[in-house]
Amino acid sequence: MNFVIKYIRSGWLAVLIGIVTTSCTQDSADTVSVDEEKMLSIGFNVPTRNVYPYPTESGVNYENYIDWREGRYKIYFFDTDNKFIAPFKPNKIESRSGNEDYSVTYEAVGEIPRALVKDGKLEDFKIVVLANWPQTAYPKDEDLIVGETSIDNICNASTATFDCLTNFQLSETRVIPFYGVEEYTDVKFIPGLITALEKEVKLLRAMAKVEVMLDSSMPDNVQDKWKDLAFSDVKIHRYNAEGYCAPSGVYDGLNYPDEQESPELHLVNGANDSNDKSLSFYYKESENKWVAYLPEYNNQGENDYSYIEVKFNYQLTDDQDTYKIYFAEYKDATTPTRSNINLIRNNIYRFTVQKDGFKLLLTVSDWEALYENNFEYGDRQFTTPVAPWDDEINNEVEF
Repeated sequence: MNFVIKYIRSGWLAVLIGIVTTSCTQDSADTVSVDEEKMLSIGFNVPTRNVYPYPTESGVNYENYIDWREGRYKIYFFDTDNKFIAPFKPNKIESRSGNEDYSVTYEAVGEIPRALVKDGKLEDFKIVVLANWPQTAYPKDEDLIVGETSIDNICNASTATFDCLTNFQLSETRVIPFYGVEEYTDVKFIPGLITALEKEVKLLRAMAKVEVMLDSSMPDNVQDKWKDLAFSDVKIHRYNAEGYCAPSGVYDGLNYPDEQESPELHLVNGANDSNDKSLSFYYKESENKWVAYLPEYNNQGENDYSYIEVKFNYQLTDDQDTYKIYFAEYKDATTPTRSNINLIRNNIYRFTVQKDGFKLLLTVSDWEALYENNFEYGDRQFTTPVAPWDDEINNEVEF
């Protein structure tokens, strides 16, 4: 049986923390207990739009969820040399919109640390946000030393890790860790007014998302010999049991790994796990989609690369044969025999298996430009440009 795979690799929409330009409503102003001239207003926005120039996607439901309860997140001020200044502890964080799909706007108001104000002006600074980290992953307050503790000390700490999920159905207790950082210079500080920052801090998810779907649609004039075809199981083969909550060496919003072609992976102990293991995807019945959320993984090794195994319902119970999908580009009329594309945090890796009689169609794209490749297996390669891109190559491959 031949199959066609559609594979999409795209940047996951970075959750933004919008720094709003409006002051608090009367309700939140009533909770402020210190002078307004010392207050800082920060708006938190989890949007559902794409971010130019990358064809990124919105997160949905718990992919956007952030636990803003006290002690479940950390916000810090750092200087431009990436050294710790002070924590930011809002008096209150409240929603400014509905919480449908957890796409909400928040506003937080808190006191500006005295160390940030000099000669009536705000010093240049950075804001670092940590959210949804395990409690043991957050730095301890007593370990943060002004002028000494660095962003690297926090992000690279041996404790700043999370365990890979074993159940990929996200919930309020199974969440994705976030990290964000942004630099601010020449911020206007007007006594008597709440200082409102304008630039946004992007929040970066610590996990990659992998999806496998079966498109069962067929043209009306084609006899579907596999109309009842479905996946009986989808597994990731080789993955890291732990991941870092934050990337390494990211000190501003212009250097996030999901926006680079070959970013540095932040792997626990600097390497993939040495043991071979597999884990079943979560089947999201409402979307007919198999989903996994995974820590970063290096697929450049010769023998320890990860791949996906799928089984179909037509196979016998004792049938040990599985079909393999690799994290690789299917091109030049060849079928990959191994993975060579890394799993990068905050990216989506999507594979769609589409029935076409006895064949499946493959689509490949990355986060910089979207293009489709239908692979004709054999010597009938042809090119069919599709606006606005002109690099579509069509081939058949055997899955």
